[in-house]
Amino acid sequence: MAKVKNHKTLLKRLKKQVSTLKRKEKAGRNKLRAALRKVAKLARSHQSKLDQKAKQVKAKLAAAEAKVYARLASAMKRRAKKVKKVKKAVKKVMGSRKAKTKKRRGKKHS
Repeated sequence: MAKVKNHKTLLKRLKKQVSTLKRKEKAGRNKLRAALRKVAKLARSHQSKLDQKAKQVKAKLAAAEAKVYARLASAMKRRAKKVKKVKKAVKKVMGSRKAKTKKRRGKKHS
């Protein structure tokens, strides 16, 4: 009889151990699931921060490019004005030369 009682108590103890292990396993799975969710959330927030930084850097680059293009455009306008002035001066000089040569040719032929 003592053996049967021992077996029954041993069986009860083993069943209790199994149930506690199952509970612990379930709790462990829940903890793991929660940790994985937390990691995914952190990864998403980190990625969004990186995207935001990239967007800011792109905007800064675009602004810098725009400044450079504006500076180049103003420099080209200044050069164009200088070229126009030089062209005008050359035309003026060439025009006065042509007039003098025409007068001289006229005198030689007559």
